[in-house]
Amino acid sequence: MGILLLALWTNMAHAAELGTRLVVTLPEALIKLRQTGEIRSRQAEAIRIYLTRENGRWVRTWGYANRFNANVHEGEITAERAVGDAIELDLAMTIEPDNWVRGGQAKWTLRLATKGDTITGAYSGTYTTGEEVHTVKDVALNGFALPPNPVRADFKPLDVDEHPRLLFREHDLPAIKARLKTPLGQAVLKRLENSSDPIALGMMYQLTGDKKYADRAFPEASKVMANRDQGPFAIGREWGYKTRIVGLAYDLCYDAWTEEQREQTENYLDEILDLCLNRKHRVGTVNWAPGSNYTMVIHAGNGLAAMAMMGKKTEAPAKPPALREAAAKLTPPAAFKPGKDVPVVALPVEQTITEWLMVGPFALHYLSPIDPLAANGGVADIRPGSDTEVKFRSGVQRWRVMNRTTNPENFGTPASGPKMYGVPKGQVALSLADIAKREQTRVFLYTVVNVDISGWYQFKTHAWNNQAFLDGQRIADGEHVHLAAGQYPFMFPLVIGAPSGNARPMFLPSTEEAAIAFYADAKRKESHAAAMAQWQRATESWQQGGGVNRTWLKYVRQLEYWNILNLEMGMMEGGFQGEGESYTLECHEPAHDYALAFRNVFGRELTGRNDISHFAPRYIVTTAVWQDNGPRAMNQSYGRGEETIPTRYLPRSIALAPKAWQPAVLWFWQQRVGMTHEQFLSLDGQTQMIVGKHPVDALTAIQTLIHLPLDVQPQNPGDVMPRAYEASGRGFYAFRNQWAGKNDIIAQIYGRTGQPCGWNQPESGSFQIWAFGHEMAYKNNDGLGKTGTRWYDNVVMLPDDPIKAGALSTLIGRKLDAKTGAGVVTFDMSPIYMGNEEYTDDKGVKKVRDIDLNIRGLRSFAADFSGKSGAPGLFAVVDKITGGKTKQWVYQLPVTERDKNYKLDIDDRGFTLAWSEGSLRATVVSPAKPVITRNTQVLKAHPLSTPDVKANALLITGPEKTEGDFFVIFTVQQKAAPAVTISGSGLDAKVTIGQQVVGFDGTYIVTQP
Repeated sequence: MGILLLALWTNMAHAAELGTRLVVTLPEALIKLRQTGEIRSRQAEAIRIYLTRENGRWVRTWGYANRFNANVHEGEITAERAVGDAIELDLAMTIEPDNWVRGGQAKWTLRLATKGDTITGAYSGTYTTGEEVHTVKDVALNGFALPPNPVRADFKPLDVDEHPRLLFREHDLPAIKARLKTPLGQAVLKRLENSSDPIALGMMYQLTGDKKYADRAFPEASKVMANRDQGPFAIGREWGYKTRIVGLAYDLCYDAWTEEQREQTENYLDEILDLCLNRKHRVGTVNWAPGSNYTMVIHAGNGLAAMAMMGKKTEAPAKPPALREAAAKLTPPAAFKPGKDVPVVALPVEQTITEWLMVGPFALHYLSPIDPLAANGGVADIRPGSDTEVKFRSGVQRWRVMNRTTNPENFGTPASGPKMYGVPKGQVALSLADIAKREQTRVFLYTVVNVDISGWYQFKTHAWNNQAFLDGQRIADGEHVHLAAGQYPFMFPLVIGAPSGNARPMFLPSTEEAAIAFYADAKRKESHAAAMAQWQRATESWQQGGGVNRTWLKYVRQLEYWNILNLEMGMMEGGFQGEGESYTLECHEPAHDYALAFRNVFGRELTGRNDISHFAPRYIVTTAVWQDNGPRAMNQSYGRGEETIPTRYLPRSIALAPKAWQPAVLWFWQQRVGMTHEQFLSLDGQTQMIVGKHPVDALTAIQTLIHLPLDVQPQNPGDVMPRAYEASGRGFYAFRNQWAGKNDIIAQIYGRTGQPCGWNQPESGSFQIWAFGHEMAYKNNDGLGKTGTRWYDNVVMLPDDPIKAGALSTLIGRKLDAKTGAGVVTFDMSPIYMGNEEYTDDKGVKKVRDIDLNIRGLRSFAADFSGKSGAPGLFAVVDKITGGKTKQWVYQLPVTERDKNYKLDIDDRGFTLAWSEGSLRATVVSPAKPVITRNTQVLKAHPLSTPDVKANALLITGPEKTEGDFFVIFTVQQKAAPAVTISGSGLDAKVTIGQQVVGFDGTYIVTQP
């Protein structure tokens, strides 16, 4: 292993106990240039910098600027100084381009001071993009410190050639094989042994050592690689599912596959990773924002593939050809005779050559220096005919005729469709994508050109690659050449680097003066010198790294950063994903596989934060589970969908969850499949779960074999998990009395304080209540597509004001009792009550901008399960709103088949929802004389606010519809509701329910005792 590779491995895997992790935001650090017609604009954008210090040095320095472009950016701390109580860091960072915004180079000096976990300070420096230099001086920065994320003490660093490494390590295999003797192992073997899934076959190879399984796995993996379909609606996330399959199969079968099979797989994975990281515009329909249902799959699957290939040795970087100082002057080769069926064409001046012999395709990485024609003399010197065989690796191909008569599908004109985009009118282009079947393959085209008149010509390829060989002489795109009359063998190697595979090799008329000017151009020398310098750096890096593929190491780092962003901006602290259960549960499984593999490869957690580790536990807190002719589950949710976590997640989740909570995950798992602990561990139970009544896919069966803790006893979540749960990243709070079955009481409120990702709904501040098997406070998640309407939430609506319905609230504070489930949380709702204003810009285009409507508000929500009120569940909601017009306190009525058989009673002080199993009683404390109506009409909002809908809801206002103080008490019970006594008025009122008194202190709802 090379010294540099060892250092890289060490930096990525070994962290000191006293590691430092900082996240710092630099406002206005980057400049985005836009050209609209003749108008050029400059938009300053912020970048978020991630800094990690390990073993006394700064490593893994990177950044992300979500409003700048869709890329991650790597940097380096070049100097560090102490300045009083602060520290100064010199940061050099390459700002990567994407397919829409160009990048550049940044040099900043950061001055950082810390107080607790908070970072303050300022920064100065420059960002250079093209000829533009953006300078900042003493701009305030902000940030925070993260807790250490150390490598576990027993971690054994990965050996460079070690496989498998993703699902498990080589030293884990004996313990996994020992599990085959258990009911779990027998059930998993039954599931895998007859499967055609390449991951299943790879696992069978590992478990049995029988190479026949690996031999079967390669053609199955090849089917995946050959499938270029992106699924329904060209959804680009399909690539992540494919690379997960291929990457895991490659890792499991690495030792059994031939070098050629491995190389074919590596070329495919490299192609897709490069596509998704560097050519995002060609991936298909994708929301590239971190945490979306697209990026969760794409970056996780690709991250697995990158880690599988990491450490593989590759050829030395190809040296740029020597710079030609003057135009070549060629004469036809003496005694040359074209081979069998080789066409002889007149030198095509300003027209594409259309008559060829062709051989290929050859599956080769586009940067590979390997020449498939080497055994025939090499690409420059081969003189083939249709009887010439090309033997390359395990295949044999013959040269074949290709022209517009024999292969009309491989030629096109501008009228041929979108694949001919950019082809000038009257021109013909080669289009070889259908021959190649995939990108980054290579074909070779050979012909003989006949020059009738000696003269000067310029060669053009109009192709992704840029060279050809004329009688063995390399001529690059744009070069000039003098050709004497006669016949010349002409070889055109074509790398298929785009879906069209287009090329237009031709010669243009030139002059000696043009040729002299071309070769005298100083920019050619500068460009060649830069290419040589880049090659020198790449070669030195390749040598120092022991010949390891540096591109793949970069993929590993970039995809680590992307997956960190996915968890940070998708799940956030507390494991709450903001895109709704439908997309979340469909797409987050690969992220779990990646997080587990990352732990195996690097010995530490991906983020070291409470995100993916809390993903399943959050569902356990909010889901009611019970048995009723089989297992049942209900999870009130936000965003689109209303599902709970499927069992396929649980073998992954239990391994990622905090150790103290794993017994609760196991309990929940067994409840979801309707088994006791003894049944769950029995052969019949495991067979039902893996292959029978609850069948799982092969990868989930493997994850179950690896991660199901056979030595852990299930425990009721109430014994080990908090009953008042906080997902602080997005301001989500849940309150629960117990985990006993259908009659559990669960309340939730979603502040929506963290920026959502992907599809989301305007639901800030909405609450829900489940009790006694019914959604007593309901939210209509699916009533209006993915984006919803605020009319479908339990919130205060201002229908006459153009409020920002989709804005985020801000947490004011919370007080939670993890043991009892009681608590109170208060949000500043003022951002939602800010406004939108329509205006017309100077080009006559109507746009919307923010305005201040001078409306301010907060919402406080409280829960109590002590029973002192005389009811098993007591809840209170306070809204305090100043300014604005009409205010309607909206309460959704259930519409599902399960909940629709309720009795609604409305009186002058509240309402009651009653089912045979229990009831909810709502008492309106403020307004003192509430006007309560059941809506039967289309609810209309300001056109700049939220969509109009017909909602099955109760609307509460005061006698004066502008009244903005609301105070509502709820009790849920199975007997008669307790009496409620109100003393005082408005938000100053004291409300007595049984032995409890509820009031509002201006910030929080207060419950005593």
